[in-house]
Amino acid sequence: MNTAARRLTRRTSVQKQTRALRLPDGRDIELLQVIDPRAVRVKLSVSERGARLTLPPGTSETMVRQFLEQHRGWLLTQWCKHQSAPPSDAALRWGQDLSLPLRGETIILRWQPGLHLAVQRDEADWQLLVPHAATLARVQKVIAEFLHAEARADLGRWLPHYLPGFVHAPSQVRIRPLSSLWGSLSGRNGLSLDLSLILAPPRVYEYVLVHELCHLVQRNHSPAFWHEVGQRLPDWRLQRQWLRTHGAGLKRQLGVLLEAL
Repeated sequence: MNTAARRLTRRTSVQKQTRALRLPDGRDIELLQVIDPRAVRVKLSVSERGARLTLPPGTSETMVRQFLEQHRGWLLTQWCKHQSAPPSDAALRWGQDLSLPLRGETIILRWQPGLHLAVQRDEADWQLLVPHAATLARVQKVIAEFLHAEARADLGRWLPHYLPGFVHAPSQVRIRPLSSLWGSLSGRNGLSLDLSLILAPPRVYEYVLVHELCHLVQRNHSPAFWHEVGQRLPDWRLQRQWLRTHGAGLKRQLGVLLEAL
């Protein structure tokens, strides 16, 4: 079976539906329930996109209800944390300049008429060049491409420094929006990184990269794993704490910016 066929098979076998759930404070929320053949355990997550329950095939309704009852308190805490995040000013509106976090600072993309749709920088500021016939969806796609390019440029600076310290290298590196994780390393050494990391200070992004690379050595979070991280990035605790404090806001800003994609 070729790659396209495998992807089609997985898309058709994953089952999604919403279910109502009442939180301990009395409010009702919608939970996205996903039955995924790749899942090996029941998993509950909350992100700026909402609450998601992932189930292996064959999970009984009784087990689902028991699991949700046991985690209603946790779900309330996580739900309130995401719902209380301050409104983002990163929403894209036609003809208006865009305030955008980039590498821990705020840049302004100045909306300017242009022959070709592009993000460019001159000596004074950043410009978003937009032809008259462009659609807002196309503008959003170009901004996403700009963020991907910036994220890959940072990787291009860091990877040559870190890779010689590992016996194996990642089989591939993907940068994309992730709902709850900052990064992951697959069983085949495929590395995924969250696109919103390019919005954070560079040292935070670098920490996540080092963290995932160290899983090439230790497939766990044991003391031995954190020793590997500390050998390469001594201030990793500071970067992890930054993510815990500010990370949800970054994911939310990226989600607002690219919500139409």
